[in-house]
Amino acid sequence: MLKHTFFAVLMVFSLGLVKAQDSSVSGDQGKVMVVPTEKDGQYVLATLAKGNTPVQVDLLNAKGERLYSNRYNTDGYLSRRFDLSQQPSGTYTFRITQNGEATEQSFVNVSTGDRLEQGLSVVGDQSGRKFKLEMAAEFDEPYQVIVYDNSDNVLYETTVAKGTPYAKVFNLENVGSPAVTFVVATSSAVSSRKVILR
Repeated sequence: MLKHTFFAVLMVFSLGLVKAQDSSVSGDQGKVMVVPTEKDGQYVLATLAKGNTPVQVDLLNAKGERLYSNRYNTDGYLSRRFDLSQQPSGTYTFRITQNGEATEQSFVNVSTGDRLEQGLSVVGDQSGRKFKLEMAAEFDEPYQVIVYDNSDNVLYETTVAKGTPYAKVFNLENVGSPAVTFVVATSSAVSSRKVILR
């Protein structure tokens, strides 16, 4: 009963967090849930198995290539953590096979690099000397914001706390360089925008 209650809570918690297509069998048995954790690119796979027979777990990428495969003995409930933080953005599928019946759960993983690219915005005003840098994405680690000129002189540098979006207007009227580069970097990815000063 406790396992069924936990699974129900896990299902409710994950609603809206992972876009998924569920082809499960009737009832909770055979249901597969993929829930993102607080760490970027990490997920928990949970399933209620049918009895105590072994469960085959396969992780497939969008091309159908098997990235992971393992067979588990279970007492009716299986929960495993998977790290896809080094995998590219895309659709992934967990295939759970037990007693010859397969259930699949697909989900979308967005890499840290893609989140940086999608979240970084640098917009200038009409003067061509004031720019607003925004990082809309939030990360599970601190990240760096750096601005440097064409000679690689650092004009500005700060560390932003984990889980924090960032926005700042930069007045570059006194910068002698013809261009500057705005950089946002995590421990695993970097995104930059070069702007020409007028």
